[in-house]
Amino acid sequence: MITLEKKMLILPQRLQIVKELAFMSFNLVDVPKDMKITKINMHIPLNNSNISSKVHINEIISTWSRDLVSKGKYPPSKTISLHRIPHKSKELIIDVSNFKSKWCRQSGLNHGIVIKFEKLNPAYLEMNPPFIIVDTI
Repeated sequence: MITLEKKMLILPQRLQIVKELAFMSFNLVDVPKDMKITKINMHIPLNNSNISSKVHINEIISTWSRDLVSKGKYPPSKTISLHRIPHKSKELIIDVSNFKSKWCRQSGLNHGIVIKFEKLNPAYLEMNPPFIIVDTI
């Protein structure tokens, strides 16, 4: 049987790093309308730190701009999940499939996410940004 499964790699539409926070949004408008999204995993590169850490994943619930965020004016957000990162980790993979309708079809609700890093400085993400892998059939 021939499978029609496909994977798409998508970089953030917007990315802004401020202190321990990484603000980002993804746009899935390029996923063909006739394809069904089955899963979305976000891949967060890690800097192979010698310490254990945690990351908080929050959904941004209103509009934001990189300029305002860089000035310390952060949009409101709500906590989605908390993940522990063992030391020497190279990547954290998080299932964000629950965002597929907002990121694909409801662009007015697509404000993105903010990741708060404990004990890690996410500045390295500017050169090695998080990305999502979208599985479709």
